[in-house]
Amino acid sequence: MKSASATNACLAGGGYRVVWGAGLFALGRFADRVGLTEALSAAVPARGERAPVHDRGAVLAHALLVLASGGEACTDIECLRSQRELFGEVASDSTLVEVHSQNKQGAAANCKGGYGFHPMVCSTADGEPLWIKLRPGNAAANDIADHLEVLNAAVSMLPVPDAAGHCEGDDKRLAQRSLVVRIDAAGCSATLAQGLRDRNIGFAVSARSTPSIQAAIRGALGDPDRWHNSPQQRQRPKPGCAQVADLTDLPGWPEGTRLTVRREPLHPGAQRSLFPSENYRYWGFLTDQAGDTAQLDRLMRSHADVENAVCRLKDSGLARMPFTAWHANSAWAATAMIGLALVGWFQTCCSTGALRRAAPKRLRWQLWHLPALVCHSARRVLLRLPNSTPAPEHC
Repeated sequence: MKSASATNACLAGGGYRVVWGAGLFALGRFADRVGLTEALSAAVPARGERAPVHDRGAVLAHALLVLASGGEACTDIECLRSQRELFGEVASDSTLVEVHSQNKQGAAANCKGGYGFHPMVCSTADGEPLWIKLRPGNAAANDIADHLEVLNAAVSMLPVPDAAGHCEGDDKRLAQRSLVVRIDAAGCSATLAQGLRDRNIGFAVSARSTPSIQAAIRGALGDPDRWHNSPQQRQRPKPGCAQVADLTDLPGWPEGTRLTVRREPLHPGAQRSLFPSENYRYWGFLTDQAGDTAQLDRLMRSHADVENAVCRLKDSGLARMPFTAWHANSAWAATAMIGLALVGWFQTCCSTGALRRAAPKRLRWQLWHLPALVCHSARRVLLRLPNSTPAPEHC
Protein backbone atom coordinates (compact mmCIF):
# COMPACT_ATOMS: atom_id res chain seq x y z
CA MET A 1 0.00 0.00 0.00
CA LYS A 2 1.38 3.36 -1.02
CA SER A 3 1.72 5.89 1.78
CA ALA A 4 0.10 9.30 1.30
CA SER A 5 -0.60 12.32 3.48
CA ALA A 6 -3.51 13.70 1.41
CA THR A 7 -6.10 12.66 -1.15
CA ASN A 8 -5.79 13.00 -4.96
CA ALA A 9 -7.95 16.12 -5.03
CA CYS A 10 -6.79 18.88 -7.40
CA LEU A 11 -6.46 22.57 -6.59
CA ALA A 12 -8.36 25.03 -8.78
CA GLY A 13 -9.32 28.68 -8.66
CA GLY A 14 -12.73 30.27 -9.02
CA GLY A 15 -14.08 29.82 -5.50
CA TYR A 16 -15.04 33.45 -5.16
CA ARG A 17 -17.82 32.76 -2.66
CA VAL A 18 -15.55 31.03 -0.16
CA VAL A 19 -14.02 33.30 2.48
CA TRP A 20 -11.39 32.82 5.15
CA GLY A 21 -11.56 34.13 8.71
CA ALA A 22 -15.21 33.63 9.65
CA GLY A 23 -14.19 33.49 13.30
CA LEU A 24 -12.34 36.80 13.01
CA PHE A 25 -15.48 38.26 11.48
CA ALA A 26 -17.36 37.27 14.65
CA LEU A 27 -14.66 38.90 16.77
CA GLY A 28 -14.85 42.09 14.72
CA ARG A 29 -18.63 42.20 15.02
CA PHE A 30 -18.26 41.71 18.75
CA ALA A 31 -15.84 44.67 18.93
CA ASP A 32 -18.42 46.81 17.10
CA ARG A 33 -21.33 45.70 19.30
CA VAL A 34 -19.56 46.44 22.58
CA GLY A 35 -18.57 49.89 21.28
CA LEU A 36 -14.81 49.33 21.12
CA THR A 37 -14.41 50.45 17.49
CA GLU A 38 -16.39 53.62 18.12
CA ALA A 39 -14.42 54.34 21.29
CA LEU A 40 -11.13 53.94 19.43
CA SER A 41 -12.37 56.35 16.75
CA ALA A 42 -13.17 58.94 19.41
CA ALA A 43 -9.81 58.42 21.13
CA VAL A 44 -7.81 58.89 17.91
CA PRO A 45 -9.61 61.65 16.01
CA ALA A 46 -8.55 62.74 12.54
CA ARG A 47 -6.37 65.86 12.43
CA GLY A 48 -5.74 68.14 9.52
CA GLU A 49 -7.81 69.75 6.82
CA ARG A 50 -8.72 66.54 5.00
CA ALA A 51 -10.38 63.53 6.55
CA PRO A 52 -8.43 60.26 6.22
CA VAL A 53 -9.63 57.65 3.78
CA HIS A 54 -10.03 55.07 6.54
CA ASP A 55 -11.51 55.70 9.98
CA ARG A 56 -8.69 55.41 12.50
CA GLY A 57 -10.79 53.47 14.97
CA ALA A 58 -11.62 50.90 12.30
CA VAL A 59 -7.93 50.63 11.38
CA LEU A 60 -7.04 49.93 15.01
CA ALA A 61 -9.86 47.39 15.27
CA HIS A 62 -8.50 45.63 12.19
CA ALA A 63 -5.05 45.64 13.82
CA LEU A 64 -6.54 43.88 16.85
CA LEU A 65 -7.96 41.20 14.56
CA VAL A 66 -4.58 40.77 12.90
CA LEU A 67 -2.91 40.20 16.27
CA ALA A 68 -5.61 37.76 17.34
CA SER A 69 -5.03 35.75 14.17
CA GLY A 70 -1.30 35.50 14.82
CA GLY A 71 -0.03 38.51 12.90
CA GLU A 72 3.45 39.77 13.76
CA ALA A 73 3.79 42.87 11.58
CA CYS A 74 1.69 45.65 10.09
CA THR A 75 1.97 44.03 6.65
CA ASP A 76 -0.15 41.12 7.93
CA ILE A 77 -3.22 43.33 7.59
CA GLU A 78 -3.16 42.40 3.90
CA CYS A 79 -4.84 39.12 4.89
CA LEU A 80 -7.93 41.09 5.88
CA ARG A 81 -7.88 43.17 2.70
CA SER A 82 -8.51 40.02 0.68
CA GLN A 83 -11.80 39.40 2.56
CA ARG A 84 -13.84 42.50 1.77
CA GLU A 85 -17.08 40.54 2.12
CA LEU A 86 -16.30 40.21 5.82
CA PHE A 87 -14.23 43.25 6.81
CA GLY A 88 -15.14 45.89 4.24
CA GLU A 89 -12.52 48.39 3.09
CA VAL A 90 -9.32 47.65 4.98
CA ALA A 91 -6.37 50.04 5.05
CA SER A 92 -3.26 48.91 3.19
CA ASP A 93 0.26 48.82 4.60
CA SER A 94 3.06 50.59 2.80
CA THR A 95 5.53 47.79 2.23
CA LEU A 96 8.99 49.11 2.98
CA VAL A 97 12.00 46.85 3.41
CA GLU A 98 14.81 48.27 5.52
CA VAL A 99 18.19 46.58 5.82
CA HIS A 100 20.44 47.99 8.52
CA SER A 101 22.59 46.86 11.43
CA GLN A 102 21.50 49.38 14.05
CA ASN A 103 19.69 48.09 17.11
CA LYS A 104 16.12 49.01 17.93
CA GLN A 105 15.67 51.91 20.32
CA GLY A 106 15.52 50.69 23.91
CA ALA A 107 16.67 47.15 23.16
CA ALA A 108 19.37 46.11 25.64
CA ALA A 109 20.79 43.16 27.54
CA ASN A 110 18.58 42.01 30.41
CA CYS A 111 19.27 40.42 33.78
CA LYS A 112 18.58 36.89 32.48
CA GLY A 113 21.20 36.99 29.78
CA GLY A 114 18.82 37.81 26.93
CA TYR A 115 18.51 40.88 24.75
CA GLY A 116 15.45 42.98 24.00
CA PHE A 117 12.83 44.77 26.09
CA HIS A 118 11.65 44.45 29.68
CA PRO A 119 7.95 45.45 29.82
CA MET A 120 5.96 45.68 33.04
CA VAL A 121 2.36 44.38 32.99
CA CYS A 122 -0.53 44.70 35.42
CA SER A 123 -3.60 42.47 35.01
CA THR A 124 -6.69 41.48 36.95
CA ALA A 125 -6.87 38.25 38.94
CA ASP A 126 -8.59 36.51 36.01
CA GLY A 127 -5.86 37.51 33.55
CA GLU A 128 -7.36 40.55 31.82
CA PRO A 129 -4.50 43.01 31.10
CA LEU A 130 -5.06 46.51 32.45
CA TRP A 131 -1.84 48.30 31.55
CA ILE A 132 1.54 47.68 30.00
CA LYS A 133 4.64 49.85 30.13
CA LEU A 134 7.33 49.08 27.59
CA ARG A 135 10.77 49.50 29.14
CA PRO A 136 14.35 49.08 27.92
CA GLY A 137 15.85 45.64 28.30
CA ASN A 138 18.20 46.81 31.04
CA ALA A 139 15.44 48.38 33.16
CA ALA A 140 15.49 47.21 36.78
CA ALA A 141 12.75 44.79 37.81
CA ASN A 142 12.45 46.47 41.22
CA ASP A 143 12.11 50.06 39.97
CA ILE A 144 9.57 51.45 42.46
CA ALA A 145 8.70 54.46 40.29
CA ASP A 146 7.77 52.15 37.40
CA HIS A 147 5.69 49.94 39.70
CA LEU A 148 3.70 52.91 40.98
CA GLU A 149 3.30 54.39 37.49
CA VAL A 150 1.88 51.13 36.12
CA LEU A 151 -0.31 50.74 39.20
CA ASN A 152 -1.77 54.25 38.87
CA ALA A 153 -2.54 53.66 35.20
CA ALA A 154 -4.06 50.23 35.88
CA VAL A 155 -6.34 51.58 38.61
CA SER A 156 -7.52 54.34 36.27
CA MET A 157 -8.66 51.61 33.83
CA LEU A 158 -11.05 50.10 36.38
CA PRO A 159 -14.73 51.07 36.47
CA VAL A 160 -15.28 54.30 38.38
CA PRO A 161 -16.96 52.63 41.41
CA ASP A 162 -13.99 50.23 41.73
CA ALA A 163 -11.29 52.88 41.28
CA ALA A 164 -12.86 55.47 43.60
CA GLY A 165 -10.78 56.03 46.72
CA HIS A 166 -7.75 54.18 45.32
CA CYS A 167 -6.19 56.77 43.03
CA GLU A 168 -3.32 58.90 44.22
CA GLY A 169 -4.69 61.74 46.34
CA ASP A 170 -8.24 60.30 46.63
CA ASP A 171 -10.20 60.50 49.86
CA LYS A 172 -10.17 56.96 51.32
CA ARG A 173 -13.78 57.38 52.37
CA LEU A 174 -14.81 57.32 48.69
CA ALA A 175 -13.77 53.68 48.36
CA GLN A 176 -16.67 51.36 47.54
CA ARG A 177 -14.59 48.24 46.91
CA SER A 178 -11.35 46.98 48.42
CA LEU A 179 -8.39 46.35 46.11
CA VAL A 180 -5.45 44.03 46.71
CA VAL A 181 -2.32 43.97 44.55
CA ARG A 182 -0.14 40.85 44.31
CA ILE A 183 3.46 41.37 43.20
CA ASP A 184 6.41 39.04 42.80
CA ALA A 185 9.71 39.49 44.63
CA ALA A 186 10.67 42.42 42.39
CA GLY A 187 8.17 44.49 44.37
CA CYS A 188 9.48 43.47 47.80
CA SER A 189 10.05 47.00 49.05
CA ALA A 190 8.73 48.83 52.11
CA THR A 191 8.62 52.00 49.99
CA LEU A 192 6.31 50.36 47.45
CA ALA A 193 4.17 48.90 50.24
CA GLN A 194 3.79 52.36 51.75
CA GLY A 195 2.84 53.74 48.33
CA LEU A 196 0.08 51.12 48.12
CA ARG A 197 -1.04 51.98 51.65
CA ASP A 198 -1.23 55.68 50.67
CA ARG A 199 -3.57 54.65 47.84
CA ASN A 200 -5.76 52.58 50.16
CA ILE A 201 -4.71 49.39 48.34
CA GLY A 202 -3.84 46.15 50.10
CA PHE A 203 -0.75 44.21 49.12
CA ALA A 204 0.71 40.72 49.05
CA VAL A 205 4.35 40.73 47.95
CA SER A 206 6.68 37.77 47.54
CA ALA A 207 9.53 37.99 50.04
CA ARG A 208 13.22 38.16 49.22
CA SER A 209 15.93 36.63 51.37
CA THR A 210 17.16 39.28 53.83
CA PRO A 211 18.80 39.05 57.26
CA SER A 212 15.58 40.13 59.01
CA ILE A 213 13.48 37.50 57.20
CA GLN A 214 16.03 34.77 57.89
CA ALA A 215 16.08 35.77 61.55
CA ALA A 216 12.28 35.53 61.72
CA ILE A 217 12.31 32.04 60.17
CA ARG A 218 15.13 30.90 62.44
CA GLY A 219 13.16 32.01 65.50
CA ALA A 220 10.17 29.87 64.46
CA LEU A 221 12.04 26.63 63.77
CA GLY A 222 11.85 25.43 67.36
CA ASP A 223 8.13 26.15 67.76
CA PRO A 224 6.06 23.45 65.99
CA ASP A 225 2.82 25.10 67.12
CA ARG A 226 3.42 27.97 64.71
CA TRP A 227 3.39 25.73 61.65
CA HIS A 228 0.11 24.54 60.13
CA ASN A 229 -0.60 22.19 57.24
CA SER A 230 -1.38 24.01 54.05
CA PRO A 231 -4.58 22.94 52.25
CA GLN A 232 -4.18 21.40 48.83
CA GLN A 233 -6.25 22.31 45.80
CA ARG A 234 -9.14 20.25 47.17
CA GLN A 235 -8.85 21.58 50.70
CA ARG A 236 -7.39 18.30 52.01
CA PRO A 237 -4.29 18.94 54.13
CA LYS A 238 -1.74 16.13 54.09
CA PRO A 239 0.52 15.66 57.14
CA GLY A 240 4.18 15.91 56.27
CA CYS A 241 3.57 18.05 53.19
CA ALA A 242 3.65 21.85 52.89
CA GLN A 243 3.22 23.91 56.05
CA VAL A 244 2.71 27.63 56.62
CA ALA A 245 3.44 29.92 59.54
CA ASP A 246 2.48 33.48 60.37
CA LEU A 247 5.72 34.83 61.82
CA THR A 248 5.73 38.45 62.84
CA ASP A 249 5.69 42.07 61.79
CA LEU A 250 8.89 43.31 60.18
CA PRO A 251 10.57 46.59 61.11
CA GLY A 252 10.39 49.29 58.46
CA TRP A 253 7.22 47.99 56.83
CA PRO A 254 3.76 49.61 57.17
CA GLU A 255 1.95 48.82 60.39
CA GLY A 256 0.06 45.53 60.28
CA THR A 257 2.36 43.88 57.72
CA ARG A 258 2.56 40.11 58.24
CA LEU A 259 5.24 37.72 57.07
CA THR A 260 3.75 34.40 55.97
CA VAL A 261 6.26 31.64 55.30
CA ARG A 262 5.61 28.36 53.54
CA ARG A 263 7.91 25.36 53.76
CA GLU A 264 7.77 22.10 51.87
CA PRO A 265 10.03 19.05 51.70
CA LEU A 266 13.09 19.73 49.59
CA HIS A 267 13.04 18.02 46.21
CA PRO A 268 15.58 17.83 43.38
CA GLY A 269 15.54 20.92 41.19
CA ALA A 270 13.80 23.11 43.77
CA GLN A 271 14.21 26.84 43.25
CA ARG A 272 16.23 29.05 45.55
CA SER A 273 14.97 29.19 49.11
CA LEU A 274 14.49 32.08 51.52
CA PHE A 275 16.30 30.17 54.23
CA PRO A 276 19.19 27.69 53.97
CA SER A 277 18.01 24.21 54.88
CA GLU A 278 18.84 20.62 53.94
CA ASN A 279 15.27 19.42 54.55
CA TYR A 280 12.88 22.15 53.42
CA ARG A 281 12.46 24.80 50.80
CA TYR A 282 11.18 28.06 52.27
CA TRP A 283 9.08 30.61 50.43
CA GLY A 284 7.14 33.54 51.86
CA PHE A 285 5.29 36.76 51.26
CA LEU A 286 4.44 39.95 53.11
CA THR A 287 0.87 41.16 53.29
CA ASP A 288 -1.35 43.54 55.21
CA GLN A 289 -4.44 41.39 54.71
CA ALA A 290 -6.26 39.80 57.62
CA GLY A 291 -7.43 36.20 57.60
CA ASP A 292 -6.35 32.61 58.00
CA THR A 293 -2.68 32.03 57.22
CA ALA A 294 -3.27 28.95 55.06
CA GLN A 295 -5.92 30.70 52.99
CA LEU A 296 -3.71 33.75 52.45
CA ASP A 297 -0.95 31.39 51.32
CA ARG A 298 -3.35 29.80 48.85
CA LEU A 299 -4.37 33.25 47.57
CA MET A 300 -0.80 34.36 47.05
CA ARG A 301 0.28 31.14 45.32
CA SER A 302 -2.52 31.62 42.78
CA HIS A 303 -0.63 34.75 41.70
CA ALA A 304 1.31 32.37 39.46
CA ASP A 305 -1.65 32.64 37.07
CA VAL A 306 -0.22 35.96 35.94
CA GLU A 307 2.37 33.93 34.03
CA ASN A 308 -0.46 32.63 31.85
CA ALA A 309 -1.52 36.20 31.08
CA VAL A 310 2.04 37.11 30.11
CA CYS A 311 2.31 34.02 27.88
CA ARG A 312 -0.97 34.88 26.17
CA LEU A 313 0.26 38.44 25.66
CA LYS A 314 3.52 37.22 24.12
CA ASP A 315 1.52 34.92 21.83
CA SER A 316 -0.65 37.86 20.78
CA GLY A 317 2.00 40.16 19.37
CA LEU A 318 4.17 41.21 22.32
CA ALA A 319 6.98 38.79 21.48
CA ARG A 320 7.58 40.61 18.20
CA MET A 321 8.50 44.31 18.18
CA PRO A 322 8.38 45.10 14.44
CA PHE A 323 9.55 48.72 14.52
CA THR A 324 12.83 50.52 15.08
CA ALA A 325 11.41 53.58 16.83
CA TRP A 326 10.69 53.32 20.54
CA HIS A 327 7.33 55.12 20.43
CA ALA A 328 6.10 52.85 17.63
CA ASN A 329 6.96 49.70 19.57
CA SER A 330 5.27 51.18 22.66
CA ALA A 331 2.11 51.66 20.61
CA TRP A 332 2.45 48.07 19.32
CA ALA A 333 2.66 46.76 22.90
CA ALA A 334 -0.45 48.74 23.88
CA THR A 335 -2.31 47.43 20.83
CA ALA A 336 -1.37 43.85 21.74
CA MET A 337 -2.76 44.42 25.25
CA ILE A 338 -6.06 45.80 23.91
CA GLY A 339 -6.32 42.90 21.46
CA LEU A 340 -5.83 40.34 24.23
CA ALA A 341 -8.50 42.05 26.32
CA LEU A 342 -10.91 41.97 23.36
CA VAL A 343 -10.34 38.24 22.88
CA GLY A 344 -10.87 37.68 26.61
CA TRP A 345 -14.18 39.55 26.51
CA PHE A 346 -15.27 37.51 23.51
CA GLN A 347 -14.41 34.24 25.27
CA THR A 348 -16.33 35.32 28.38
CA CYS A 349 -19.44 36.57 26.56
CA CYS A 350 -19.66 34.38 23.46
CA SER A 351 -17.84 31.10 24.11
CA THR A 352 -18.55 28.02 26.19
CA GLY A 353 -16.77 24.80 26.97
CA ALA A 354 -13.09 24.45 26.12
CA LEU A 355 -13.00 27.57 23.92
CA ARG A 356 -13.91 29.73 26.91
CA ARG A 357 -10.46 28.99 28.37
CA ALA A 358 -8.55 28.24 25.17
CA ALA A 359 -5.11 29.67 24.53
CA PRO A 360 -4.49 31.96 21.52
CA LYS A 361 -3.05 29.17 19.37
CA ARG A 362 -6.11 26.95 19.82
CA LEU A 363 -8.44 29.84 19.08
CA ARG A 364 -6.67 30.45 15.79
CA TRP A 365 -6.83 26.86 14.62
CA GLN A 366 -10.34 26.18 15.83
CA LEU A 367 -12.15 29.50 15.53
CA TRP A 368 -10.47 32.55 13.98
CA HIS A 369 -9.27 30.82 10.80
CA LEU A 370 -12.54 29.08 9.96
CA PRO A 371 -13.54 29.12 6.27
CA ALA A 372 -17.12 29.84 5.30
CA LEU A 373 -19.38 30.03 2.24
CA VAL A 374 -21.00 33.39 1.50
CA CYS A 375 -24.71 33.05 0.76
CA HIS A 376 -27.52 35.53 0.24
CA SER A 377 -31.02 35.00 1.61
CA ALA A 378 -33.87 37.48 2.14
CA ARG A 379 -31.51 40.41 1.52
CA ARG A 380 -29.18 39.13 4.19
CA VAL A 381 -25.62 37.88 3.86
CA LEU A 382 -25.10 34.48 5.49
CA LEU A 383 -21.88 32.69 6.29
CA ARG A 384 -22.26 28.93 6.17
CA LEU A 385 -19.63 26.97 8.05
CA PRO A 386 -18.63 23.50 6.86
CA ASN A 387 -20.13 20.57 8.71
CA SER A 388 -16.62 19.36 9.49
CA THR A 389 -15.89 22.40 11.66
CA PRO A 390 -14.31 21.12 14.93
CA ALA A 391 -16.56 21.53 17.97
CA PRO A 392 -18.97 24.10 16.44
CA GLU A 393 -21.22 23.81 19.48
CA HIS A 394 -18.59 25.48 21.65
CA CYS A 395 -18.93 28.99 20.30
